Amino acid sequence: MSSDSAPVRVPWTIEQQRSAILDFFATVEARSWCSRCCRKFGLPEDMVGDVLSSAYIRVASALDRRTVPFDDMSTIDSASRYAARACENASIDFARAARRRREVPTVNDEMSDIGSDDANLAMRAGRWALEEMRRVVVTLSREGHPCSGCPPEVVLAAALQIINSQLMGDSASISDLMYEALEAVDTDFPGGKSDAARQRKMRCGRCVLGLLRRAVEVIEERS
Repeated sequence: MSSDSAPVRVPWTIEQQRSAILDFFATVEARSWCSRCCRKFGLPEDMVGDVLSSAYIRVASALDRRTVPFDDMSTIDSASRYAARACENASIDFARAARRRREVPTVNDEMSDIGSDDANLAMRAGRWALEEMRRVVVTLSREGHPCSGCPPEVVLAAALQIINSQLMGDSASISDLMYEALEAVDTDFPGGKSDAARQRKMRCGRCVLGLLRRAVEVIEERS
């Protein structure tokens, strides 16, 4: 009777899973996969870095809040598949935003006290400066842009999502863009447009708009 038996796979801890998942984003394979996703969903090649960054921010934020390990993740391949799905989902969200075309941007009532000048904040800097805005908001976020308690990675990801939407021609209101951005980057964001969602959008929206406003000011100071 043979004594050979299949090796027993030891379950990974949440720390091991997190490390393996995030390591994927630094690989050549990750950038290649994001490039394929961009082609698949009709995004320009220069969006590869944005897809990769957005997916990383979402995943890192979700993993920071997770306290128990995934049941079915105990290999590099399974961790990489999880990260790859996040990249694909990020590219789908960017493509969905690009397809949305609305009429004249307006500010919904629940955002009106922020100020009508913010309704198309990024465009105040001109389309030529939107690429620069992406770089500036990342720098400001790393420097510790002040926020009233919202997770900084969520504020940064939502700001980048709004900038990218405008770069791709989305003319929706800042209120709708804020809902879409926060739903896309924050796994804890309440579904739909409930009272809880509106309150969360007001709180995080102020932080996101504050970051965008500061980015505009930095660009204007340089010009």
